[in-house]
Order: sequence, then structure tokens, then C-alpha cells
Amino acid sequence: MSALNNEEVKNEISNFIDKELWETLVGFYDKYKNPFPTIVEDGCPISVNMFVGRSIRNHIQEKFNVVPDKIKEWGTYEDYIYNMIVNMIKEYKKESY
Repeated sequence: MSALNNEEVKNEISNFIDKELWETLVGFYDKYKNPFPTIVEDGCPISVNMFVGRSIRNHIQEKFNVVPDKIKEWGTYEDYIYNMIVNMIKEYKKESY
């Protein structure tokens, strides 16, 4: 099992997410302390994780074949991507100030 290169994953995520979506995720993190919250619009719950988080995870999985080659379990992989996004948001916010 080879190691996953965090910098490559981070760069791929940055290339995959456009500026508008990135700003939206930062806004969600500021408001909800979660980049992938479930929000309610007109009484309908919308899972940002299901639409955005899943797209990011699927893209990284296709690009790097993470599960099971580098991370054995999907839950662990989902946590990895979530934490990667949160860390990227924190870095972005530091650079923005």
C-alpha cells in the first residue's frame, strides 16, 4: 500500500473547486462551522455534503484510487477529505487577513 500524497490531493481539490464554490464552502464554514452542512431552503433540507462533498470525494477517488489502495475504509476516507477541506479553509482564511 503506497502513501497518499497530501499536497497532490490538496492541489487536485483546489483545481476541482471553482472560486465561487470555494467562497460558498468558506461561507458555510464561517456560518455553520462545517463546509458541508445540511441547510433548509423553503422548508426542504439540502445536503451540501451529498452534492458537493460527494463530488469532491468521487473526483479524488477516481484520480488517486484512494480506497482501498491507500485508505482501507470509506468512512476514514470521508473523514480525510472533510479534514483536508477544513484545513484548506483555515489556511485560506489566514492568507486572506
